[in-house]
Amino acid sequence: MIQGLAVVIVAIFFATSSDSASLVVDMLCTGSPDPGPWHQRVFWGVSEGMLAAMLIVLAGDAGLTALQEVITVVGLPMFILVFAMMFALFRGLAQEKLSEVRVGSPPRPEQL
Repeated sequence: MIQGLAVVIVAIFFATSSDSASLVVDMLCTGSPDPGPWHQRVFWGVSEGMLAAMLIVLAGDAGLTALQEVITVVGLPMFILVFAMMFALFRGLAQEKLSEVRVGSPPRPEQL
């Protein structure tokens, strides 16, 4: 039961991550903040999925280990960067000289 639930959770995570990655690659290729045609996004999703599947199938356990190592090597510098940014954010917030924060009135309909 729990193994089946774990497989479903991983499949949902993979599908949403792949969809997001395909959207980003599609937007980078079109050079526009708007998504491109749906068939182009499907192409990128299928290409990414096929590449990952070929790596795992052709290389076997070594391919999966290599994929995990690449994720770790790429993720570690990002973790260090974000961790350092956390301290910079706290320092910047501490230096703010705000005694009061006021929210303005909502815009009138003609201002929208």
